[in-house]
Amino acid sequence: MRPQCTVPDCERPSESNRGWCKSHYNRWARTGDVGTSVFRNHPPFILAPAVTRFVRMFDAGEPSECWVWRGAKVMGYGCLRVDGKVTLAHRFSYELFIGPIPAGLHIDHLCVNPPCVNPTHMEPVTAAENTRRAAERARPATHCKRGHPFDEANTHYRTDHRGRVCRACDRIRGPLKPKRIRIRSR
Repeated sequence: MRPQCTVPDCERPSESNRGWCKSHYNRWARTGDVGTSVFRNHPPFILAPAVTRFVRMFDAGEPSECWVWRGAKVMGYGCLRVDGKVTLAHRFSYELFIGPIPAGLHIDHLCVNPPCVNPTHMEPVTAAENTRRAAERARPATHCKRGHPFDEANTHYRTDHRGRVCRACDRIRGPLKPKRIRIRSR
C-alpha cells in the first residue's frame, strides 16, 4: 500500500518522492506552491502572478540583444495567460516596462524577431505603418541561400510557377534523375 499524500485533507495516495499525490505535485510544478484547496478531490487551477510567469520565460541579456521567449507561441509570437485571457508576450512586455499601448496602435518589432520580448526592440505604430514595414521586409531575396546572385543569367523560373531556382546551385546539385515508372505485367 502506498503512503497517503502529505498535504492536509488530501486522501489520495502519494505518487512522488516529495510525498504528494499527482495533483499536488503538478500544481507545485506549475506554480511553485502546493497550496491547499477547500474542494476535496477537485483542486482549483492556481497560477503564479502573470509577471512572475512572464519573467521565468525568457533570459534578459544586454539591452541591445533580443530576449527570446521560451514559452508557448502563436504564429511565432510568445503568448501567456493573463486574467483568464491569452495575451501576446511582446505586448505584455511593452506595457510592463514602457507603459500602456496607445489606443489603435500595433507593436512593431524593430529587430524583426517575433519571439523577442525586449521592450527596447518595440515601437507602437499604426496598422498601415506595420503592414508597410512588413511588406518592405518581405522583398524578394537578391541572392540564393549559398550566396549566388539572382540575376538574369543565374535565375531559372520554374515551369509550375512555384518560384525560382539558382542555376549555379542547380549545376552543383546535378541533373535530376527522371522518375522510374514501374509497369506491372499481368
